Amino acid sequence: MVSAVTAADLMARAADKRLARTREELIFNIKSTFYAILGQDKLIEAIEHSQKALAEHRKKTLQLIEARKAAKVDLLNIEVRLADLNHRLVEQRGMADLHKSLLLSLLGVETAPPGGLTIEGSLAPQKSVPDSKEILDAAIEARADLSRIDLEIEAQARRVDMIRAEYWPVVSAKGTYGSRLSIQGDYDDLGFVGLELDVPVFDGFRTPARVEEEQARLRILEQRKRELFLNVRREVDSAVIQVKTALAAVEATEKAIAMAEESLRITRDKAALGHGTATDVLDAQAALLQSETTYFAALADLSTAYAVLELAAGGNHEPSKNY
Repeated sequence: MVSAVTAADLMARAADKRLARTREELIFNIKSTFYAILGQDKLIEAIEHSQKALAEHRKKTLQLIEARKAAKVDLLNIEVRLADLNHRLVEQRGMADLHKSLLLSLLGVETAPPGGLTIEGSLAPQKSVPDSKEILDAAIEARADLSRIDLEIEAQARRVDMIRAEYWPVVSAKGTYGSRLSIQGDYDDLGFVGLELDVPVFDGFRTPARVEEEQARLRILEQRKRELFLNVRREVDSAVIQVKTALAAVEATEKAIAMAEESLRITRDKAALGHGTATDVLDAQAALLQSETTYFAALADLSTAYAVLELAAGGNHEPSKNY
């Protein structure tokens, strides 16, 4: 009886751990959606900035055309680039709205607040590279799914003990006390105290079969624990690689933006001096926007990669302040 109560308590605690892991996964989905929105907001800002730059370039081109220093085809090229930017802007705003709708759904909000959902946050890159062993040690300690399987194994072991107990005699204490009507019609206080011994002699091999069945379930749970541990280790290794890859992408795109900005500056100066063409300026502007697009996507990927690492390490648990 004690083993049965203990097993039930362990299974209840295991159910709590399952709920905790589900909560950690929900938090990760919210974070990844949030970072995706931040990345798109940054990209939208970059497109709008590029639009303003091209609009200014269009004004200058019109002045040059009036002064017969530029051809109308240059203006046409600018119009084409502006139309393309308008299309990309509409596309990115639509994607941002979809992600905001998903975020509201994950948060359990049925309707958006008046004026729409306002997202505030930063995609400032983290530069540290986590240590796989440190993260794995933290995951083994903090992962709710690992704790859950341990509790389930312990509960199943209690079930095995409970079935094995049927091999042993059961000793019960019995006692009664109270008024009883005698044959003579008088009431007497009578009592009885004794022990009852129930010895299992033969039950048709029912108990050995049940013990074997519960032991098989215990072995299955132990195998699941081994598989889960290997899966956790793969998740940690994959998350660390993802962080390292995203960090490399951020560093590379930071340099690409610096080069693109310098190239655009030089191209504009050359065009102002009559040593370059309007197409060169447009190409340099497009190259800068592409570099910014890649950079903001890399920042969002990096933030998501750290969220993946946090999930692999056990949700909100922080195994190290170094990441």
